[in-house]
Amino acid sequence: MKRHGRGTRVALLLLLTMLVVGVAALLWWNRHRGSRSAVTETTENDHPTKAGHLRLPELPKSSFLNTRAEARYVGSEQCQTCHEDAHDTYRETGMGRALDVLDPDNEPPDVVFDHPKSGRRYRVYRQDGQMRHQESLLSNPDVVLADYAIRYVIGSGRHSRSYLLEIDGFMVESPVTWYTSSKAWGMSPGYDVPSHQGFSRAVDAGCLFCHSGNSRALGGSFHRMKIHETWIGCER
Repeated sequence: MKRHGRGTRVALLLLLTMLVVGVAALLWWNRHRGSRSAVTETTENDHPTKAGHLRLPELPKSSFLNTRAEARYVGSEQCQTCHEDAHDTYRETGMGRALDVLDPDNEPPDVVFDHPKSGRRYRVYRQDGQMRHQESLLSNPDVVLADYAIRYVIGSGRHSRSYLLEIDGFMVESPVTWYTSSKAWGMSPGYDVPSHQGFSRAVDAGCLFCHSGNSRALGGSFHRMKIHETWIGCER
């Protein structure tokens, strides 16, 4: 009788444990199913949205074309047709000269200068209608590390003029800058250190958003840039 009673208690305890586990599993399943159905609801367009989130109101109707969702840049030439005087004077301002395609005839004179901190020598020169920036070893100038044609000048020149170029389709900054106040070539901001980026500092969409009128990155890249309008025009 004593052994029989112990077996009964074990069986009852096992049965009770299975019952508790089953009830807990059922409650968890119902709760999980309910939370999923509460998270999404069907809108008028049968698109799921989070419960409790308010739908954005529709944009008010306006007679101005540039407030509509399909509005696109038209370019400053379009604005110029009606506002030629304003266009011409604005082009002489700092923003009107924020970025431009480089014209070698309008740039400061050629130069060769050394940067002892990094052990580099830099040369600015013109060849075949291009302005080129060259980097070589200071200890052995015959060892040329980089030599590229410059494509864009960034900055109005009031304080300085920095330069952009493309390497294999990707836009980078030159380590060489012209400083107007001292009327001399020198290292670009952030480059006057022993170890700098040379011709590998990427110029991405974030840079050009502030320094160009209309540009975008191509093919999902960070600095394979297409510039549609250089200077910061009226539409910006």
